[in-house]
Amino acid sequence: MAKQKVYIERVLNSSSKNLIWSLISTASGLERWMADEVTEKNGALVFRWGETWTHHDIHTAYIINKVKDAAFRFKWDSDDDSDTYVELGMMKSDLTGNYTLTITDFAHEEDVEDIEDLWAEDLERLHRSTGL
Repeated sequence: MAKQKVYIERVLNSSSKNLIWSLISTASGLERWMADEVTEKNGALVFRWGETWTHHDIHTAYIINKVKDAAFRFKWDSDDDSDTYVELGMMKSDLTGNYTLTITDFAHEEDVEDIEDLWAEDLERLHRSTGL
């Protein structure tokens, strides 16, 4: 069964293009809200959740595309579906001048609610760590 697209938008309380871009496109930025540790090497991102000396999960993603100040796309190495990816994007509101974070992900129909909950937790972590 094919995965379906999950699209999430979150208005951020910031008009700083550089801040938003660094949060969605760099290992140090992603580490602030997506995982306990993120490292980048040779076009791959390594995400770690949990402490290294106890139970932890490590997943690798490969950077597919990066359009400066617009979108950052990567693919989990464990995902066999060639049509899926995760894309973090940013759009500026002409009305407020603030940015909106867009998230595109994919999940099987029975997992959509779980993936939405996971992103909600990440977005809450982003808010706690940055105020956005």
